[in-house]
Amino acid sequence: MSSTEALPQETSNSTRMSRGSLTMAWYGLVSAMFFVYIGAALAQAYGTRDALIGLGLTILSYGLINRVLAGYALRNGLTVAQFSRCALRNDGCHVAGEGFLTYPLRDGQH
Repeated sequence: MSSTEALPQETSNSTRMSRGSLTMAWYGLVSAMFFVYIGAALAQAYGTRDALIGLGLTILSYGLINRVLAGYALRNGLTVAQFSRCALRNDGCHVAGEGFLTYPLRDGQH
């Protein structure tokens, strides 16, 4: 490896990740870490075995629900905002956004 290979290379804006994509990637990482925190708190409160059973059931139920919802959205070519409007009427995108924002706050209060 030469000394110039470690230097940052110039890239065009088209090859860089957009702010929105970077924000969503960061949010996904934070959500995953929050899920780990909830698992540790449950294990401490109820025992490791019961916490693992609960987390497994949660993952299974969320996975099944999201599979149905994502399949519907894909078949109809809907974005998240469009699907929320379809499911929750005109204020759907606001309700879904508020839900995403308040979920970590609500679970952190227990």
